[in-house]
Amino acid sequence: MVFNSPKDILAAENIVPSKSMGQNFLCDTNVVSKIVRLARVGTDTNVIEIGPGLGTLTRELANHAKKVVAIEKDKRLYSYLKSAGLGPTVMLFCGDAVDMDIGMLLDSRSESDSNFGSNDNASSGNKGNWTLVANLPYNVATPLVFKVLEEIHDIDKLIVMVQSEVVDRFLASPSTKTYGAVTVKLSYLADMKRLMQVPPQLFYPAPKVMSSVVEIVRKDDKPHDANFEKMLFSVIEEAFKTRRKMLKNTLGSIVPTEVFKSAAIDSSLRAENLTYLDFVRLVELLYSLPENQK
Repeated sequence: MVFNSPKDILAAENIVPSKSMGQNFLCDTNVVSKIVRLARVGTDTNVIEIGPGLGTLTRELANHAKKVVAIEKDKRLYSYLKSAGLGPTVMLFCGDAVDMDIGMLLDSRSESDSNFGSNDNASSGNKGNWTLVANLPYNVATPLVFKVLEEIHDIDKLIVMVQSEVVDRFLASPSTKTYGAVTVKLSYLADMKRLMQVPPQLFYPAPKVMSSVVEIVRKDDKPHDANFEKMLFSVIEEAFKTRRKMLKNTLGSIVPTEVFKSAAIDSSLRAENLTYLDFVRLVELLYSLPENQK
């Protein structure tokens, strides 16, 4: 099959890429194939794709996966995809994934899209063991990743392509400039690794920065309840509000001195000096105080 470049398709459809949506379309089919391979997508894999764009990655996913649910925000691209013939295992939705109830889509009995086989649309066939694959713009990446990890537990793994600086922040080490609240919270929720880098010239239009593909695998063995996690994230965010201040100043009003001592954490350190396990240990002690057991 002849590959039609994104530039040619967009011209034929009279679609101008939207800067506000961060639209940069992947042009290299070798990279597309590698992403699917690195995601380990097979015939037993259910995939949700955020931002299918022109369907280049969608088609490759559909060639390997059990089923694909694709969510496209741009109505112009959604209209194109509806007529593009993505195949019987692809279910297409139009909307903003950040605001949508994605969990409901994965458990949907809806017959709203005729491109999806009716026998596969039962809720019992859709639940559990989903992999998310997405090429995300900068401003969407972090909130969407957190939404999935915190709210949509049927998605076990995320394979996300974003600007490399976003992945740098995800994977940062303590006591570095890019290490922050996002790093700590993600480290608690998931195991992460950079899979590959993708240069700007492999996109149309070409972005000004390097992109990276990161694998994010949910941790399902966390021995804490939702209230603990809420307190943990609150403490992390408070600690990093003024990252140059010492912990006794940023957290002194909510973490007693004896809790710092019991956790073996020097309160004269800054938030950026602590690992996520340090924060967990600190909040475990804080959470166990009688006034927090309500």
